Amino acid sequence: ALGGAPRIQVLPFYSLQTGREARARIALIASTQATTTVRRGAGGAFVLQIEHLNGVASELSTMLPQGSPEISVASLTPGLATSIVDLGAADILANTHYFRRDVDFLLPEDWLLLASQKAVFRIHYGFSADLAEGALLLFKVNGQTVRLLPLDREGGAVQPPLDISFRANRLNPGLNTLTFEMSVPGDPPDLACTPRNTDMLVVLGDSTLLVPPSPRMRQADMSRSLARLDGTDIVIPAEVADPARDADTLLAFGAVLRPLVSDGTTVQLRVISFEAAGLVPTGTTGVTRRMLQNAVFPKLEGSVPPPAQVSTTPATRSFSLADADGLAVPDQAVQPGGQPSIWRSVTRFFSPEGWLFRDVGGVRVLVLPGKISLTDWLQGKSGQAILLQLDPETPNDIWLIAGPDISMSDLAKHVDEFRRGGRGEAHGQAALLLPDGNWLTWSEQRRPELLERLTPQNVRAVLGNYASYSPRNFTILTLLLAILSVIPALLFVLITRRSGSRT
Repeated sequence: ALGGAPRIQVLPFYSLQTGREARARIALIASTQATTTVRRGAGGAFVLQIEHLNGVASELSTMLPQGSPEISVASLTPGLATSIVDLGAADILANTHYFRRDVDFLLPEDWLLLASQKAVFRIHYGFSADLAEGALLLFKVNGQTVRLLPLDREGGAVQPPLDISFRANRLNPGLNTLTFEMSVPGDPPDLACTPRNTDMLVVLGDSTLLVPPSPRMRQADMSRSLARLDGTDIVIPAEVADPARDADTLLAFGAVLRPLVSDGTTVQLRVISFEAAGLVPTGTTGVTRRMLQNAVFPKLEGSVPPPAQVSTTPATRSFSLADADGLAVPDQAVQPGGQPSIWRSVTRFFSPEGWLFRDVGGVRVLVLPGKISLTDWLQGKSGQAILLQLDPETPNDIWLIAGPDISMSDLAKHVDEFRRGGRGEAHGQAALLLPDGNWLTWSEQRRPELLERLTPQNVRAVLGNYASYSPRNFTILTLLLAILSVIPALLFVLITRRSGSRT
């Protein structure tokens, strides 16, 4: 029940112990009644004192904290119009001036559309005619508003079904969320709201969502592994293991995390403190240990002494060197600010310290426009913890760097809320927990992977995904194909002209 909790040690009641006092104990006492109480031990530990009658104890479930609720999310089949009733939501009734309702659903994990295909939500709704001016209904997909519907005109009846189309790339493989958010001002705004006898809004259960099908493709991110995370999958690296401290971490995550998807995949969440940030594999991102530490412990930025002031006036140094025969050559003056030779510039450009190797991120931005490197993304940001999955070779190993100002129980709850959000936050390779409890994510935009054979039926969608993933590469490839297709035509023209000139 405790997931990754440490081993429980069973001892005689009156045994003597040495070493550090335990934080919690359980005492089983034969008694004339079956009661359960919590007491403070002489050493400061909390003791769960269970008095049992003839081996029968009282019910303990009422004393235990409630864990994370088990969620049962309905699956949606792409290409088939699915009602919100089939997604687990009946008629949605709103009777408060601010109302919000989320409807979660699952798309297949091998579903991926990055191009401009459209999904359609056919909403069948009605609202009262006496709603105040400015009343609105927002329809959101994964936290992004796609349609604003006014509720202060032509009300009093159920409206005809309305098709709301939106880009299918707003949806994600796995967990997604439709949100209905209503806001009705007071009438007048400075007085208390009058009690109502009728409903303000109804969204009928026959409202449907149609998601276009896609070829079986996958783009690696953290969401797939996070959805399979269980309390038993928490790992403390042996290099930084501390039994006295790690017990709190294992208990906190073990009591909260439950898998959202179970398919036998082994996933590991490696939890470390900011001091051990050097253990995190960073792949090709170029991020350093100092950057990761600064992200969760900004005070480290001030610990680096400022560089010494350097005079801007160029200095001239004179020195004497020996030639191959050991004879001194005349003094040579070197101007430090002088321009290097052309050959030196060329060799430095291609050296490991040169621009070509140092600024790989800039080259990547040219290939993937709109993409920002992780090093640039971390600049100026700070939070309480950071989730990382930067090595594409180990997609099921996730690292969590905890800052010094957050408890393990709070961190475990934030991680669980993050993976259950269903709003696209978990679809990336890095996520920073901000001080206000929100998450900020970064994506490496890894190349989509085709999981089926390329056929005439799926070639258009596959090319659309790759074109959306890297528009510049796709454009260059298209131009090359166009040039190659022109060459046979030119050869044909030249050959026919030569043969015609002979006649």
